[in-house]
Amino acid sequence: KMHPKFQKFIHVKEELDTHELVMLLDCDVVVTNASIRVEHVWQANSNASTHLIIARDAWTFKGYVPFNTGVILFKRGEWTFKLLDDIVEKQEALGHTESGRHWGAKHGGLKDQPRLTEELWVRGQVSDPFPENFATETEQHEFVTIVPQRIMNSFKRSGKEYKATDPETSKWRPGDWLAHVTGMAHDHLRLNVMKNDLNAC
Repeated sequence: KMHPKFQKFIHVKEELDTHELVMLLDCDVVVTNASIRVEHVWQANSNASTHLIIARDAWTFKGYVPFNTGVILFKRGEWTFKLLDDIVEKQEALGHTESGRHWGAKHGGLKDQPRLTEELWVRGQVSDPFPENFATETEQHEFVTIVPQRIMNSFKRSGKEYKATDPETSKWRPGDWLAHVTGMAHDHLRLNVMKNDLNAC
């Protein structure tokens, strides 16, 4: 019953049994600056109650989800385990990603992103409307921090649409920690970007 995109949350919970911090990366994310460590990003953007750090999404300004689930940092704790359990249990029970709000769910490729957004919304961990300077400012909640995109989710992708509409604050630049090669319908386009544009990093 469960869509494959939700399997990652099961594995995150398994890893949290033996690790204090777990970093979730989708398969189209490339580490481009190995001098930046997970611990550095966590320490710079968390406080004593933080259990999850996630980054913005380039198309937040279009009214889609406020963040991108391709990169997430999880901290072990009761709050995190409850969040992961609820996401998985509701997905198993419903068999779909229906939520009480839009959250970009009409976009055919988005599955876990609207579901996670809804769970954080009902827990009071997402603001609506989004902060005015969402592209450059960190949004801090009790358990969740949403960081500007280039801190850990810089987009690197080709195509006229993305070059024309992606904010400059979302685009990957040399020295960024991660490059998220997303948004392209065909796998070969993503692989070309990884091989040709990021190979030297």
